[in-house]
Amino acid sequence: MKKNWKELLLLLCAALLLLGAGCGRSPAPETEPAPTEPAPHVHIWDNGVCETCGAVCAHEWKDGVCAVCGTVCAHEWKDGVCAVCGTVCAHEWKDGVCAVCGAVCAHEWKDGVCAVCGAVCTHEWKDGVCSVCGMACAHEWEDGVCSVCGMACAHEQHDAESGLCSVCGMKTEHRYRGGVCEHCGKELVFNTKLIDYPVEVKTETDEKGRLDQYHFMPGQGEVLPGMHPTASPEDNRMRDMVVYTPYGYDEEKPYNVLIIAPGAGHTGHQWMEKPTLVNASLGRIKGCDLLDRLIAAEKIEPLIVVEVEYYLRGTPAEIAVRYDWDLRERVLPFLAENYGTYASVDEDGTLIPSPEHFAFAGYSYGAMIGWQMLPGSTDLFAYWSLISGGFQNDEELADALDAGVGADEPILYLYTGDGSMAEGWEAYRHRVEKLSKVCRCVEDGINLSFILVDDVEHGYQCCNTGLYNSLQIFFHGSLDPEALPPAETPTSANTN
Repeated sequence: MKKNWKELLLLLCAALLLLGAGCGRSPAPETEPAPTEPAPHVHIWDNGVCETCGAVCAHEWKDGVCAVCGTVCAHEWKDGVCAVCGTVCAHEWKDGVCAVCGAVCAHEWKDGVCAVCGAVCTHEWKDGVCSVCGMACAHEWEDGVCSVCGMACAHEQHDAESGLCSVCGMKTEHRYRGGVCEHCGKELVFNTKLIDYPVEVKTETDEKGRLDQYHFMPGQGEVLPGMHPTASPEDNRMRDMVVYTPYGYDEEKPYNVLIIAPGAGHTGHQWMEKPTLVNASLGRIKGCDLLDRLIAAEKIEPLIVVEVEYYLRGTPAEIAVRYDWDLRERVLPFLAENYGTYASVDEDGTLIPSPEHFAFAGYSYGAMIGWQMLPGSTDLFAYWSLISGGFQNDEELADALDAGVGADEPILYLYTGDGSMAEGWEAYRHRVEKLSKVCRCVEDGINLSFILVDDVEHGYQCCNTGLYNSLQIFFHGSLDPEALPPAETPTSANTN
């Protein structure tokens, strides 16, 4: 026991020694714990703003939605692109405008429909082509005018025999230049024999035109209905005129007009109304009957024909001055106001002429008057038929033609002719040929002809044939005055 006690005491002393040795040193420092990262803040977005910290999202847009906060872009469109997020509008087109972004389609037209938005072009037609989409009109023709685009057919080609236009199907007349039709190439063939009148023209027709009778006195006011009173003290100065309107005449439609000056001493009624003075080869018919047959046979277009008397006192040149005044101041304004013509009158009653739709025909002395009127009256008449009536003032007339007939008022056609049994026809033809050489406004074979009718004397037989021939070309001729050649030599050297 004592031994064990001693061992325990020794162990205690050793422990105390060890404890005392530790008390003489500083205590070891304690180790500080390592710092920790704060937990990251998680934004809770509401319309691009954090509910907890108020941060505003910078937005990373994709297809119009922010990939950060999920905000859907409200879009501010400009030219089909959002100026905020850059999204390109998919477009929902309606009548060429996007219902989403308001963009107006630039249109890529094909056959009148936009390949982009599907809009159908409303078309603004000009010369048969839409000025908006460039589409050519398919044309639905009615009487030579397209009911879709309103364009008038140019009738560039037609059948030589039927005259039907190859484009619109409308019957069209030949359009001659240099004796050849511009539509079909058919050559103009004038009738030179009485027996060569077409059978249709020799056949009676029930399609009759109407005759209206008038009279007037120059400088004394209006044109009055009926023939002039034979007992009038001014009887020798009164003028009669007869107006022929064709079968089926429509006063709302414009017609071409032919003015006829009769022979010396003949009234305004004789050719039109007297069968005894008309070509016997056609069956002793009146002039109005000849017109009826020509129109019914479709040899000429329906037209208005007016036979007008003149005051037979003085030289042809003197009479021509008065006759031009009668026509210009009385007859043509009256026709423009009371009949369907291409001419009109202004507020003062002054004539507004339309020469390409008016023709003058003179027979015998009427042709002589016509020659004197011609240089100064192409503003009234573009077509002239001067038959079996010559002129003597060659050089003066040639100079007057060159001075008076210009490119703006050309002679579209000058038909001349005579009968082979008429006295002086050789001199007449020679004078016409000389004019063709020295006057730039006419050229033989282009807008001038001299036709000799076989075995016919000076008279209405020759005049009727001339009327038949000239009406084949009147009102549908063609001429470029600038294309006429210059005169061969000075006037004075060619008109002796």
